[in-house]
Amino acid sequence: MRIPEMIALAGDICANIEEQEGEITAESQAKIEELLEATGDKLGSLLFLRNAARARKAEAAEYIEIFTAQKRKEERAELKFTSMAKSVLQSIAETGEKPIVRKAWGTCSLGTRETATVMDAEAVIKAGGFHKETITRKPDLAKIKAALKAGKEVPGAALVKKSFATWRTK
Repeated sequence: MRIPEMIALAGDICANIEEQEGEITAESQAKIEELLEATGDKLGSLLFLRNAARARKAEAAEYIEIFTAQKRKEERAELKFTSMAKSVLQSIAETGEKPIVRKAWGTCSLGTRETATVMDAEAVIKAGGFHKETITRKPDLAKIKAALKAGKEVPGAALVKKSFATWRTK
């Protein structure tokens, strides 16, 4: 198999994996095996496929940043438009009319509610009875590992050997 054919096959494999939302189907697995057998360099081909997956992951991260920024922008716009509507309704209320507008698109009205606002958190805490404590507990993996390596028993924990592949590329 020539390089252009291998690249095309790798592209097909990646497209199939994307269609399956990251899952490698039996069809994709068969194509991967075909590619690996055809190249004669299984690890080199797997490195190529891994790098292609990394590139898609990086592209997805860029999209996340773009969409997150777009979401923040739209949230700010929504707040601005809501604030402008509130100003219109307050103007209506200042004339003595009810601050409510009914149109074919729906109803917009001015409402009020009381909320507690803390201006000085330290003063509130010193007053006593007006705070809540949040405690989060989670296993300390470094301490657990050290204890297990020292031969101590840690209920609910064990040392597990995990293997992984590492590529160093030029």
